Amino acid sequence: MGTGTSVGSNVKLSCTHSPRHDVKYILIKTGWGSSGQWRFPNDVACTHELNSNVNVPTSSTGCNGVSTYACNSGYKQFAGNTQRTCYGKFWTGHPLVCSVSTCKIDILFIIEASSYTSSIYSELVSVIGDLVRTMQISTSNIQVGVISYDNAVDQNIKFNVYSTAALLDTAITSLSIPSASSTINLAEALRVAFYDFVKLSNGNRYQAYKYIVIVGKSTPHSPGAAIGLNIRQVAKNQVFGIGKKWKFYVFLY
Repeated sequence: MGTGTSVGSNVKLSCTHSPRHDVKYILIKTGWGSSGQWRFPNDVACTHELNSNVNVPTSSTGCNGVSTYACNSGYKQFAGNTQRTCYGKFWTGHPLVCSVSTCKIDILFIIEASSYTSSIYSELVSVIGDLVRTMQISTSNIQVGVISYDNAVDQNIKFNVYSTAALLDTAITSLSIPSASSTINLAEALRVAFYDFVKLSNGNRYQAYKYIVIVGKSTPHSPGAAIGLNIRQVAKNQVFGIGKKWKFYVFLY
């Protein structure tokens, strides 16, 4: 109540009030119930974004709900996320994309067949043949090709010529050195690898990962850096080197 002050016959009244408060924000509570259910589920729920060959082991499409996704049998994750959270009608991450599960790998051996390797060449191809025999050689799994070179490309085995590991082992082990030149031309071997072995008629599979393994003894005078760079421009192509006194510029440029 106010307080009064008397002056003669006049009475003056005064009142006191609490200080005013400025409103800085408004808090709206959108959840209710013991578990905090949302009042307007249709306004915040998410809808599953499914591609072919995808299933949903755990489905929770409400706000803050976490759903899990998996590839169907025979398929593997190619892109996207296996777990996504719903935030106000929008999912985190990206839809899961599944593709056929395969193990398609093309391995190309580029073997130096010069005078520098003549004394060890038969043993070298025998080791490579033994290695190939342990692989699952088929058009749906692993394919192996071979290029032998000195000053030029001497012999090669296409990816699609032999359908079994045993036949391929025999063919590789039987390779011989036709000329054994003292001049070597790795650039030409890489050119054949990149431009000829990628043809469909030679067994190339665009969806396969390609591993090029260069096996040599001498230092190449023509490393073929530009061609090596072109090979490595494709994400599925990898290049490796095995040898003595080699400077693999082809991998560094």
